[in-house]
Amino acid sequence: MVYTFDKANANAPTRRTTQYFEMGGHRGIYHDGWFANTKVPIAPWSPRFDAKPLPAALVGTAAAPIVNGAQLFHDKGCEFCHTVDGQGGMRGPDLTLVANRLSVNDLRIKIANGGSNMPSFAGILTHDDLDNLVTFLESRTTMRPGQTSR
Repeated sequence: MVYTFDKANANAPTRRTTQYFEMGGHRGIYHDGWFANTKVPIAPWSPRFDAKPLPAALVGTAAAPIVNGAQLFHDKGCEFCHTVDGQGGMRGPDLTLVANRLSVNDLRIKIANGGSNMPSFAGILTHDDLDNLVTFLESRTTMRPGQTSR
């Protein structure tokens, strides 16, 4: 197995007996004339476009703003990159307990402006959509001491 861009060295023998490589989602190994490879079905950094809407049990309430926000989470593609309780993609941060980390204001700013690899949703979401989505994300929290409901 030879890697070269120099035509003069194209037929030069290699000193390596084993080589491992990753290229374009494929992984392979070459050893003493034997070659094995595989294609990884989905790279962890790829959006999961086949993500299913969050089940009602995971949403955890019948309150309209939270249910609507959970539906928007799927419909607007948030779930393709973000995980909630193990459902969704792995490209973005896990949002299972996002309300423990970010305030309502922080959530609004992040959704509207995007950041690093996240697109901006300011021109995509209506004011009501943003309210419902933030209400859903705000419900993603653990019970705090003394708290009786979400």
